[in-house]
Amino acid sequence: MDYDIITPQFVTITQTPASIGTRIVARIIDYAIIGLWVISWMVFFFNYGSSLGSETTAVALLLFVYLPVLMYTFLWETFMNGQTPGKRIMNIRVMRRDGEQPSVGNYFIRWICEIVDIGFSCIGLLFMICTRNTQRLGDIAAGTVVVRLDDYKNYYISLSDFDYARRDYKPQYPQVENLTTGQVEAIGKALNNVTDITTMSRLSAKVAERMGVSPKGSPWQFLTTVLHDYQYYAMQII
Repeated sequence: MDYDIITPQFVTITQTPASIGTRIVARIIDYAIIGLWVISWMVFFFNYGSSLGSETTAVALLLFVYLPVLMYTFLWETFMNGQTPGKRIMNIRVMRRDGEQPSVGNYFIRWICEIVDIGFSCIGLLFMICTRNTQRLGDIAAGTVVVRLDDYKNYYISLSDFDYARRDYKPQYPQVENLTTGQVEAIGKALNNVTDITTMSRLSAKVAERMGVSPKGSPWQFLTTVLHDYQYYAMQII
């Protein structure tokens, strides 16, 4: 199921979460690559290990076999733009839930959680089945989602989302000047991620209080108008 997000720059992005089957196939491909890597080194040590000495062999095993296998996902995703070889072949990649590029910290959290997701009766598979965007526990903890690249609709401008760009647009709340950029970004994130009416009502009330206005319409309508008005005035400054 596709879902839309609005970036902090108020650009709409549509993303399609990768299916569970696609992610499983990608994982199998990665395991096959890991298996070939380990087998190749085992053959090497079987033939030449005796001439290297036990200490040298142990260090070589640690550096060239154990560590690369242990950190396989983290290293590939960090240096290959959110993709392992399996993900690249299956045309999927890791993205942050808000549409931004994941940080090293996001990749690290996903990697650490693999111990639970895969090691404890594949609990990650259960999370992928139960979550809307097929997120495993590591994705939820890191705020990431694995998306399909073949259906990834990059940045696009929707006229309905960018009404404030029209010449005849009339802002309703000039008091948006009382808001900071950080507060406006927080409003955008809330519109993307929060579905609870109580939470949105509280946010709407706080924003209205900050601006000194009476909100019109539903919390979502009011906050969306606030975003549009803010961007309208920002464009006038530019």
